[in-house]
Amino acid sequence: MQVHTSKGIIEIPDMPTVDTIEHLKQTRKEERNQLLAETDWIVTKSLESGEAIPDEWKQYRQALRDIPAQPDFPDSIEWPTKPE
Repeated sequence: MQVHTSKGIIEIPDMPTVDTIEHLKQTRKEERNQLLAETDWIVTKSLESGEAIPDEWKQYRQALRDIPAQPDFPDSIEWPTKPE
């Protein structure tokens, strides 16, 4: 947006609307949910075999669940690294 002042024209960046921010939050949560769903197999496998869920998978899944609590969410996300 441009604003005309006595000193000339000033360019002011458009601010995101509440709807845009909410949409971005929802989109990021859907991405996170997809990544969580892709790891459900490790939980199922562990439960079926009676073994504990490996710690690296527990940590990864918890880090995914914690994404909305990140300070710059939804604009900037530090995505956790998926275990091998």
